[in-house]
This record gives sequence, structure tokens and C-alpha cells, in this order.
Amino acid sequence: MAESTGWLMNIKFLGTGGVFDYELGSSSAIVKTANCQILIDCGPLVYPLMAKSGCISEISHILLTHLHGDHVGSLFQLILDMNLRSEPGRKSTIVYPSHAFLQEIEAFLTFWFPQPRDVVEFVPLSQIDGVGALDTTNKHIVGITSFAYYFTDGSSLIYFSGDVGDVTVAADFLRDRKETNVTVFHEIHHLKGSAHTHYRDVMNQLSDYKVFGYHCNPAKIPADNTIPLVANTPDLLFENARLSSSAL
Repeated sequence: MAESTGWLMNIKFLGTGGVFDYELGSSSAIVKTANCQILIDCGPLVYPLMAKSGCISEISHILLTHLHGDHVGSLFQLILDMNLRSEPGRKSTIVYPSHAFLQEIEAFLTFWFPQPRDVVEFVPLSQIDGVGALDTTNKHIVGITSFAYYFTDGSSLIYFSGDVGDVTVAADFLRDRKETNVTVFHEIHHLKGSAHTHYRDVMNQLSDYKVFGYHCNPAKIPADNTIPLVANTPDLLFENARLSSSAL
């Protein structure tokens, strides 16, 4: 891929589907920064793909957008693999953007690990260079803590929306950024609703940026959509990158 695509070479999606789109995999990505290789979300279909590819030991940090099953459904398997198989005794490193979310993650993990800190190291996001978060709590489902994340490197920025029903979160944030090479990965939906962002809203409000849609079934996105979909962009798909030996 040409140099002009910049950060696109440093993010690969393990899956791009919504909750029922099993054939497209669970929406999740690996982002490579200068010092980290970060897994964003770990839905039910993520661990099998990672285990098959042999890339688990390459992951340095884990970020979670929220705790719905299609985003954390195989997290316990990944943690066990890191601790027992890939590198025996290794603790997974989960990065948390707020203390409240840390408490929720720990409570969630106690369903599998009575003492989560025996197998997980929790690190505040403030300690990870070049990574930031936007609190999107209640903007996906009321009562559900959620976050969008962004990754910066000089003049480049990647924005990863997570599940959110309000595109103005991204539009307002990006309007004040100084980076000139901005790539947005935003969830989109074919139906209007409060839990997910309608594709036309993304088209209308993020037209000034390089945008890709994910967490959707391409077959359901109407023909008037002008947003390129991650699922239809081979260079953004982890499985294709591994097969061509050009992954992160």
C-alpha cells in the first residue's frame, strides 16, 4: 500500500460484523503504535481466529469499548491462553480509561476468575502514549458504560468509535483536532435507532474525513451509502494480512 495511506497499514480488523453477523466475525481490531500492539475488544469469534493465527503472544495491551457479549465474549479464553499456553504465567494487560470502568471490568471477570488480578494487570490509559478515550456512556445503550478510542502519532490520528448511536461524538471531537492525516472507523447501521449510528448520519457529518464503516452487514447497507466498508477493504482485514505475511 502506498505511503499516503499512512496509519491504515497499522490497523487490522479481526472481524467487522454486528451481533448477529457471525460470518463477518466479531468487530475487533489490532492497532500497532510505536510501543504497543493493542487489541480492541474480544468478542466470541476473536479468540478462535487469534489462536489459529498464532498471534496471541504479539498482543501487548487490551482495550475494551464496552462489556456487551459480542465485544468481550472470548476475553476469558484469551486471558487463559496468555496465562497458561502462549506464555505460561503471563498476565494479560487490560487498559482502563476510567476508574468506574475498571470496577465494572473486574466485576465482570470474577465470573471466571475469583481473583482477576492473579491473571490480569490493569493499567490506566494515561500511561499509554498516543492513546486517548472519549466517554460515550449512555450513547449506545442507556446504563451501559462505553468508550471510543483514538490513536495519535505526529500528524496522524485513528478514531475508533465503538458502539455508539450519536455521530456527533466523533464530529465534535475531530473538529478541534490539529492532525492532518485523520482516519475514522465508525460503526454504522442500516436502520435509524438510538443504539447505533445510521449510515447517512456518518455520511453527512464526517464527510471531511477518511471514513470506513464497520459493525455492520454490507448486504444490508443501502446502495446510496458512500462510506467504504472495512469488510470490503482487504488491506484492513487481519486474516488477509496474515495470509500475505504483511500483518502489522
